[in-house]
Amino acid sequence: MSNVNYKEDLRGRTERSAHRIEGDSSGLFRDDIAIPIWRCIEGEHLLDIIPYTAGSNDPDVKKGRTTYVLEVFVHQGVGIDEGMRICLSRTYGMKCPICEDRKRLQREGAGDEIIKLLTPSRYPRSIYNVLVYDTRKDEEKGVQVFHTSNYLMEQILIELARVPVRAGKREDLEPFILFADPKNGMSIQFKRQGEAQNTRFVGHKFVKRDYEISEEILRSVYCLDDLIFVPTYDELKEWYAGVESINQEQEEEKSEHSIRRRHLSEDETEPNKKQERESRSGRNYLEDETESEAEESDQKPLKLKRKVMVDEEEMKSKKTGLVCPVKNGKFGVDTDTLPECDSCRIWKECVKAQNNIE
Repeated sequence: MSNVNYKEDLRGRTERSAHRIEGDSSGLFRDDIAIPIWRCIEGEHLLDIIPYTAGSNDPDVKKGRTTYVLEVFVHQGVGIDEGMRICLSRTYGMKCPICEDRKRLQREGAGDEIIKLLTPSRYPRSIYNVLVYDTRKDEEKGVQVFHTSNYLMEQILIELARVPVRAGKREDLEPFILFADPKNGMSIQFKRQGEAQNTRFVGHKFVKRDYEISEEILRSVYCLDDLIFVPTYDELKEWYAGVESINQEQEEEKSEHSIRRRHLSEDETEPNKKQERESRSGRNYLEDETESEAEESDQKPLKLKRKVMVDEEEMKSKKTGLVCPVKNGKFGVDTDTLPECDSCRIWKECVKAQNNIE
């Protein structure tokens, strides 16, 4: 690592983490390079966070300066693959087609569930270079990439790193424990408890090291902001456009049904209308586009085509047999609104259930 002012840089990056109040990821990383991702399983863990030199895609640190964590905000649960993509607006202050469409839908009075789905993550993804000491095999792998929610890791590390200073003490005292310092840093011990949305990281503590991070290791770290996929506005818009085809088959069936209905006689149509009214009783809908609106949809911004019903949780649970593992959480309803959503094993099913209400 060529930057000789790493202590000053690490101090600055730690302070920026301290001031942040909010905080497999398909689409988060580039797919044209091999990246050794460390999977944090349930149990005890011991690791070192290794600093690296920032590249041109880091939203918080200038290129060429030393840092230890990359943090980006994401959209997830929408798009062609219902995966994850960086939010250009929240991360880089650029135009973001998903955020633009969310604001449009808010102005038009769209429901809370749709707005939540399109809102970027409250907490950023925190990405680290790590050396893991859980097993001999982990150690032999060398530097790996670890990403998790800022809520589960970085926020806790920053609180641990704060050095209490009494009034009247010297102002030149280090305000933070520089745990990522290659020479005088600290190892991190913590425990993962539970699975899916019940996952928690607990028992974080710093462990004193009797060794320094070698130059060989420092040369093998990854420039994390070079690993992530930063889409252009058009690429993100194209990915997001897939959300309109989530219920494409249902929409086509509905359109075909409407065509058939127009050819029915007055006597044949009226019973169907009555049955339709009865089937809708007791439910609150956000209506789909009308037929006239659908004809103009090519000239309109991207628009979600969904129905949101008051009793959606009951219907989703019946269809999938799954329930939210978080106490008082609602499967298919509270998607990406709980801290545990970041590591939930049934997250994709929950997203699909939210998106595919019939």
